[in-house]
Amino acid sequence: MSTDVSHDTDTTDDATIDLAVTASYARAKLVNAADLVAHVRGQVAPGSAQPSDGQPRASSSEAPLPIRVDPLEASDRVYAHLLNWVHYWASVLQVQPPVTATYAWATDDGPQGFRSTVTPLGAWGLTHTLTTWLLLHHDAIRRQPDAGVYFAAVDDFLGQLRARFPMRAPRARPTLPRPCPVCATETMTIERRGEQVSDLALVCGYCAFEGEAKALLKDRGIRSLVTDIRIEEAPEPAEWWTKAQAIDQMRLTARTLNRYITDDGLETQTKEGVVWVKADAVRDLWRGKQVRRLATNMRRPVGAEPEPAGEVTA
Repeated sequence: MSTDVSHDTDTTDDATIDLAVTASYARAKLVNAADLVAHVRGQVAPGSAQPSDGQPRASSSEAPLPIRVDPLEASDRVYAHLLNWVHYWASVLQVQPPVTATYAWATDDGPQGFRSTVTPLGAWGLTHTLTTWLLLHHDAIRRQPDAGVYFAAVDDFLGQLRARFPMRAPRARPTLPRPCPVCATETMTIERRGEQVSDLALVCGYCAFEGEAKALLKDRGIRSLVTDIRIEEAPEPAEWWTKAQAIDQMRLTARTLNRYITDDGLETQTKEGVVWVKADAVRDLWRGKQVRRLATNMRRPVGAEPEPAGEVTA
């Protein structure tokens, strides 16, 4: 008989869990950082026509600024942060920083941002070089004493930039190699639900099942998996689907989707002859029916049913 109890003992402490989750958030944001910075940098030069709400406005005698200051300063600040961290980790790890790390606007206080001649495409290239270097050394950085401070800082300044200048593009998200308990697909993504690192939920990208956060970190299997979080890119979830998209995304038949509409009251909208359905509502209906199916299957007896009392078989 084996005396190995390693499978019954959770050796993953809270500090390791926190570091793994924080590192995954930072890694996901670094993957998309170059696209985000280029998006912000592209808003520095004002367009020839600004969006209007149709309301009359008093004419202004002041000439418009040749640049927009907010996106200029915000992109400069993020690039300076990335440069400082690249120089810091190059020194700690004793490795050569990328050559482009010297291409910056700097003062006696250190890097301040991009040079004034940098275009949005150039900003993308310079930022991509820094983030690629940081991602290549991600695992080595994670073993350093200051790793937690670095990961939290990256998560913070890139998160603030995306909040100020949102963009519609695929976003890298932390995922766990664990099947959803409802639909069994391995599309579980980690989402934040608050300011604390531990305020997270495990959400299925297919049926939108959400695991309870507090129970999540008490699960021994999840705690061991959290140290092996993967980063995958996924498009921003759509609010509405056409009927064809709903059938494709949820692997339904047209007959099933029509039953959702006629029998279950699924909300629809018609635009230019095309019927649209609310994506979250489709997921909720599918998940509810799947949960009931699973519950019914669990109540079914397994094996041969006992014969009624008093009956004698030949």
